[in-house]
Amino acid sequence: MKKLAFSLCALMLGACSNISTSQLNLNLPRNAPAAVTVDNQVYVIGGQNSQGPRDVIEKIDLQQNSVSELSTKLMPRTYGSAVSDGQGHIYVLGGTTRFRLQGHVTNPTVEVFDTESGEVLYGRDLPHPRRSTAAVRVGNKIYVIGGSTVVEKPLFRIAASAKVDILDLDTQTWSQGADMPQAAETKAVVYQGKIYIVGGENFVNPLPMFACYDPQTDKWQRLESLPFGISYESAIVVGDKLLTFGNERKLELVMQYDFNTQKWQQLKNIPFRPSRNQGITQVGDKVVIVGGSISGKDALDDIQVLPATLLNR
Repeated sequence: MKKLAFSLCALMLGACSNISTSQLNLNLPRNAPAAVTVDNQVYVIGGQNSQGPRDVIEKIDLQQNSVSELSTKLMPRTYGSAVSDGQGHIYVLGGTTRFRLQGHVTNPTVEVFDTESGEVLYGRDLPHPRRSTAAVRVGNKIYVIGGSTVVEKPLFRIAASAKVDILDLDTQTWSQGADMPQAAETKAVVYQGKIYIVGGENFVNPLPMFACYDPQTDKWQRLESLPFGISYESAIVVGDKLLTFGNERKLELVMQYDFNTQKWQQLKNIPFRPSRNQGITQVGDKVVIVGGSISGKDALDDIQVLPATLLNR
């Protein structure tokens, strides 16, 4: 192995229907994919459908109104994370790979996809392999937060994790950060250099957790919780707002946190197709939501495109 040295709704909110997808669809339906934007192109990675974890990368070009399947293949994995390094590479981390005999295997391998050449390189293994991590980049470091481990024997179970693994992109070395306040599969976003985690699943109840991590001090701060627990959502920052889409038990749920007022509210009449476990990213002034699931066992081929102006109001 080589090592690494549209439909859009009208702009007036009242004119929107409650469900919207673009004119584009994924070639491959996927539950729990990762979505990353590089040079205004959306790369959809991993996820699963009825055939198990997928190895296919699809590229969405909104300007050309096209979806293409790349010849490059990655390890089949689902519930993985993917992060751009800002230099044309996508780091693919964690997730599970299902083998017929071995069952669910938590994947330690870090793949690095070069979007320009199509080559796949390999970084140092994830120190604490787990699935459904929240992975984000701040500066020259990637933070892999929370998630869960899979225990096969003596009884199959999924155990939530509070681990924080930090990859230094300059030295390609891993270190460990302070544990998150509560073990969970969660979602993370970056706002003004700090990492915010929202909601989560600890396999007892969905969590209303909301907390902030400061990479400079390696410390967590609990913030005012969500009004109720949410899980299996997607999350993104648009302007000064943090938005979440979907929920395990209320698929149509869209929540908004205003960083200026420090208040949560539920948004209505957003043209979002109810679902959960989607991939999410932003391209210019558009938020792109891909794939997902209705029941947790099916897989969607949706490509939903929402104008940022509609969401940052």
